[in-house]
Amino acid sequence: MAKLELDTARFDAYLRRLAELQHNCEPVLKASVYEGARVATDEMRKTIVALPVHQKGAPGGVREYEKEALLEGLGITPMSWDDDFLNVKLGFDGYYKPPEVELRAMRREMGSKERARREKGIPTVVVARSIESGTSFSQKVPFVRPTVNRVRRTVVAEMQRELEKQIENRMKR
Repeated sequence: MAKLELDTARFDAYLRRLAELQHNCEPVLKASVYEGARVATDEMRKTIVALPVHQKGAPGGVREYEKEALLEGLGITPMSWDDDFLNVKLGFDGYYKPPEVELRAMRREMGSKERARREKGIPTVVVARSIESGTSFSQKVPFVRPTVNRVRRTVVAEMQRELEKQIENRMKR
């Protein structure tokens, strides 16, 4: 008959580390989620840099200063708990002022209320939306949805890798 010998001290230490991991899992989860957000943001930056620049008289493309505004405004929100889910969001924040030539043309088209509302500049999120969906005077150049679809699996894999790395580090302590 086979005989099994257990080193109970090592087994108890392993169980304690598992219990500690269970009670202090939030930092592990946060590190994993932020790693996924970092990967997605990096890919979004690459996509924005690769957007075609608008050529006068040619359809499509974005203006160079719009690309700069998108790159500057792209960021990750602080982490939040929604029910049982830990969330971060990628998005665009802030305002930008277009070059003076563009501002003069816009002022001619705006009423006084609109001018007062745009004193800070144009919200970067509005620029992103107009590029993604197009407007009555510019063609759409989708860049958010295609990027998200392209990197979804990579982000999940990176989050899994980071989660396993964090758990392994905590179990070695």
